[in-house]
Amino acid sequence: MASTSIRPAPAAKETILTPVFTLKGHDSYIRSISYLPDGKQIISGSDDKAARRWDPQAGKEIEKAQKVCQYGWKLPLRGAQSLGG
Repeated sequence: MASTSIRPAPAAKETILTPVFTLKGHDSYIRSISYLPDGKQIISGSDDKAARRWDPQAGKEIEKAQKVCQYGWKLPLRGAQSLGG
């Protein structure tokens, strides 16, 4: 007859995320962030009805599109990887 033993799961370690950099520009909550696969650009969408394109290496905004969405964020970004939204 086979024996079984029940062991408690190891305790989860607390993970603390530390920001690597901060991009400033939106005037309201950020609702969506996507990055391109090469990691050279980030796209963000906010309740301020603006979409912004960023250069994360330089820490600067590349381009801003104002009043592009009124009712929610679903931007089709070819080749982008979503981080949430």
